[in-house]
Amino acid sequence: NPVIFQGDRLESYYKDEPGQWDRIWLMEAREGHGHSINHAIIRNGTIGIQAQTFIKNNKAPLLIHNTVIENHTGMGIYANLYNMKATNTVVANCGNYAMALTGGGEYIFEQNTIANYWKNSTRTTPSLFFNNVYQDPYGDQYATNFFFEMNNSIMYGNQSNEFETDFHIMGDTTYTFNNSLIKTTYKNKGSFSNFNECVFNKDPKFKDYETFNYHLDTLSPAIGIGNPLYSTGILQYDLDGVARGNTPDAGAYQFVPNE
Repeated sequence: NPVIFQGDRLESYYKDEPGQWDRIWLMEAREGHGHSINHAIIRNGTIGIQAQTFIKNNKAPLLIHNTVIENHTGMGIYANLYNMKATNTVVANCGNYAMALTGGGEYIFEQNTIANYWKNSTRTTPSLFFNNVYQDPYGDQYATNFFFEMNNSIMYGNQSNEFETDFHIMGDTTYTFNNSLIKTTYKNKGSFSNFNECVFNKDPKFKDYETFNYHLDTLSPAIGIGNPLYSTGILQYDLDGVARGNTPDAGAYQFVPNE
């Protein structure tokens, strides 16, 4: 069974009530001794995971695998100058950003589902936000390097635009989306080197996002758009343990016909 982080109220009213606890807060680790979260459900808090360093880039990564982070009043993942890799992970239903990757850092996301249909209050922020300006404990700001890659994933929500960046020109910034379904209002997407073999602004047709079911329905445009080069090793199997084969879908769940 998964490890579950949530509030301790057991009444039915609190089952899907966000904001019942604070967050999992991770600082930098010694090089070669990073953090690992595997097969977890993190829900109903303020921030699911906050991962940050002080002053220097963190060489010890946070690895997240087979995990669901959902229903937080703030953010699902908030990172600041961190080294992070997330695979087979769902980040969903947050009152602010689903993921805010700030202050620079290195991030790789593969076979993930980011789905933000928050309705407990008015959400004015996109699901995914990038920033490369780091502010140290003394209030001084620095432009830092930023690297991000998202493969075989879904990033969607109920806002007209679910992706924004705020980069300072002095930092070396690289971000790439490959074989993913993305909701964004960025223009001339076909000519952007940042987007390769992506599907834009099409409803992924989750089975029932209101009940946190982010499996793909029969007519989902995310079916079959993945690249098998990104679904090797532990990613041969989805979050449910279903084999992806040679035609992986985008997202954490592989579509299963006649399920």
